[in-house]
Amino acid sequence: RDLPIRYFETTTVYRDEKTGELGGLNRVRAITQDDSHAYCRPDQLEAEVGVLVENIQQLYALVGMKLRARLSFRDGGDQYLGDAKLWEQAQATIVDLAKKNKLDFFEAEGEAAFYGPKIDFMAMDALEREHQVATVQLDFVQPERFGLSYVDEKGESQQPIMLHCALL
Repeated sequence: RDLPIRYFETTTVYRDEKTGELGGLNRVRAITQDDSHAYCRPDQLEAEVGVLVENIQQLYALVGMKLRARLSFRDGGDQYLGDAKLWEQAQATIVDLAKKNKLDFFEAEGEAAFYGPKIDFMAMDALEREHQVATVQLDFVQPERFGLSYVDEKGESQQPIMLHCALL
């Protein structure tokens, strides 16, 4: 009942990158990153994303990095979970949230996570190459797969929306 619920951790991620794939700080075998997940009602989604976007913008402004947002959507592939209509709703929501947060954005098909569309924040390095530095991901699929629910004000069971976020 007490939504939103927010979880946050920093964790070390290990990857099996081959020697030829390693490069600077963006392709490494181990990195510590932050990871957060929030569960909210549909009417809380706009405010939750707004806070995450504001945090991302403040963090990268501190280090002088200008950001633009890539709205990462699914393509025609079969690697995505969930109903196509649910994806259409989620992608339309992402566009709406980008506009409401006044983001400088572009759309990219085939860049979505397997469970939902994302707002990926992109920054340029000193060599004018663009890299993803933060992400906010919308997930309608996994709450359904895990059978997550909350009781609304009418006493009815509803499914929450899950937000994934990595700032740094």
